[in-house]
Amino acid sequence: MSSFPTNGDQLNGFEEILRRYAMDAYESKVDLLMDVSPEDKLFLLQYCRLDLQRIRNFHNTDLKIAPTGAHSTGGYHSDLSPVNIFGYSQDVLESYRELRQLLPISVGLDLHLSPNLPSHTVDRMSRDMVDIRCQYEAEEISISRPHSPFVTSAPMTRLSVYIRIVTRRADRLEPVIDAIRRYAAHKGVGEIGRVVQTRIDVPCNRPEIVGRGHCLLDPIANHTGTQIHHHREGYINNMTITGQRLEAVMAARKEISDRFVLELEFEVTAADSKALQVSGGRQLERICRQFGVHILMKPGLNHNRRVVVIRGTDRAVSQLFDARQEIVNLMNNP
Repeated sequence: MSSFPTNGDQLNGFEEILRRYAMDAYESKVDLLMDVSPEDKLFLLQYCRLDLQRIRNFHNTDLKIAPTGAHSTGGYHSDLSPVNIFGYSQDVLESYRELRQLLPISVGLDLHLSPNLPSHTVDRMSRDMVDIRCQYEAEEISISRPHSPFVTSAPMTRLSVYIRIVTRRADRLEPVIDAIRRYAAHKGVGEIGRVVQTRIDVPCNRPEIVGRGHCLLDPIANHTGTQIHHHREGYINNMTITGQRLEAVMAARKEISDRFVLELEFEVTAADSKALQVSGGRQLERICRQFGVHILMKPGLNHNRRVVVIRGTDRAVSQLFDARQEIVNLMNNP
């Protein structure tokens, strides 16, 4: 005679099905960690809240920007505020690409003033810059007196022009500079200098970005025709790139930003982790060589779970996801 399960048995069985379903869903998701400087993170929170929410909603990803000063205890992101994107692989990849387009690019120029200009030149020009900023959808265009440690009664001969615009509108930088140059000439206030400058912040614990002892900076500067200077502020290296052509300065900047480190994480069982390290060791080495990534393991939420970490760079972000798929295939077909 067969026995029917009690309500309690049915409930326990249903809970087990839900638990397994939730675990399968979690295992199919990934977590992408990217380094973002504190200044850029504040920019995202100040100027891009609607865009960030749109990315979350459209791709159904969990995009988190840690508060300033919050650092990972794992050590990977102890120098810069981390951004985490969690979700299904393709959604995470698309979210990351859109997020990168929101990061700001800042450019500085010198405005050499015509002699005998009135003292209110800075205020008047700042108001006029609003029209140019709105026309080209720049996030910020500001005019200021150069910082100097000395107090002097000598008349101003130079002003600093500061432009900030998101990466997705970087092609408007040249028109913005041309508009400011035409404005200065038309109003007779002075002439925009030929030197263009930008800054990019990189974490001090990432030698793969600029090389040990910053050995990668000179080759970048040489073949782009720019000058790159760096100085350390706490956990961050400030890289200042200077050149006489905007195109060259942006090329040098891109070479550095393309080297920014990304980490793709996903959970596996302890048994799968052990099998990967023992029988699949050579296959993991092949995957590392094939996709140009580094693979390591770290403890999971409990002793039955392990986290696979795939480390790569921004210029080859899609290869992190290709490497993950190879690892999943390896686990499914040992």
